[in-house]
Amino acid sequence: MSAIARLAIPMPQIAHIDVVRHLVVRVIWSAGIRAKRADVVDLSPMINLLKLYRPLREDPELFKSVHLIEEGRILAWGNDDQIDMAADSVEELAEETMTNDDFREFLKSNNLTHGEAAALLGRSRRQIENYLSGEPIPRVVVLACFGLVARKRSPTPVVTELEKKLMQPQSGLAQDKLETYGIKRVTQSPIQPARFDLASQVAALGDNVRAQALALR
Repeated sequence: MSAIARLAIPMPQIAHIDVVRHLVVRVIWSAGIRAKRADVVDLSPMINLLKLYRPLREDPELFKSVHLIEEGRILAWGNDDQIDMAADSVEELAEETMTNDDFREFLKSNNLTHGEAAALLGRSRRQIENYLSGEPIPRVVVLACFGLVARKRSPTPVVTELEKKLMQPQSGLAQDKLETYGIKRVTQSPIQPARFDLASQVAALGDNVRAQALALR
């Protein structure tokens, strides 16, 4: 997106915010690409990553003090607003969420049965049905859905270098190096070709990145 195009999009602004549970908030947008929408946003990917948010991780009561400043463009915590987060960051996290209706539309638009979705996303059929029935949809599943849509829209199949290495038994990338990042090689059986489990690999890599970040704090 060009700089001119970005300037044409109003800066994200939040009209109202409530705490749903620890590290999760419900926001109503008044401006930005999600204007007039209400979202339940899990802030943990941001809060668990950065040292400055450690007090929020450790003190649920402090997290409950969240409020809006700067006309809804910033979230703040504490009586003196000593901790804050830009609405832009919240908007980015909101873009990585799906409502149950969004997930239902994803299955419909991609002509996926519950069983097919389970296989592609690395989940059980029961979990897929739970997501459709109201259970919160994990961020890793949402990102996997976005990845599948991007692949489908691509004129040619998109296979990343990492996937090629994972699918080749004689890859130059050593297995111990893969396991450093929590990624297991998918082996090929004589009956069924190897399948790259996108959701599981994203989850494994994300968990290890977060673990390494926590170790540095």
